[in-house]
Amino acid sequence: MIFFGKNCPDLGAPNIETKQFLDGESYVRIPSLSEIGGEEVTLFYRAYPSQDTSLIQLFLMLKTLKRATDKITVVLPYLPYARQDKMILEGEAKSSEYICNLISACGCTELITFDAHFLKKKGTYRYGNLRITNISMNEERINYFKKKCKNP
Repeated sequence: MIFFGKNCPDLGAPNIETKQFLDGESYVRIPSLSEIGGEEVTLFYRAYPSQDTSLIQLFLMLKTLKRATDKITVVLPYLPYARQDKMILEGEAKSSEYICNLISACGCTELITFDAHFLKKKGTYRYGNLRITNISMNEERINYFKKKCKNP
């Protein structure tokens, strides 16, 4: 089963409800949760802009989906906090690892992302507790899609 966040209408009809309460907290609802029946789920979601709010919404979506299935793949084109992958100065947070661990703990079994800062090349890796497939958006691929968009 495929789910699209409301920030991905160009990829598919949004089928997850999100909104913010007056105090800024996030609300998430997956109306078709009971239809999953344990089958594999793929979630397409963008975490940019508003990375902090988007991550909280992603965590809520994952925990909700986890109630219905154990196999959740997330396609997240931009992985927030991926630049903070090393601790240079005493007391710095290794945010990239913490975020990946949180995504995994919320139920994601595989994350698919593009050009993750700390991975440097395409392939499948384990980072923290998360399995990540990193896809490179190299110049050749970008040019292909630019042409495709101009000549449908």
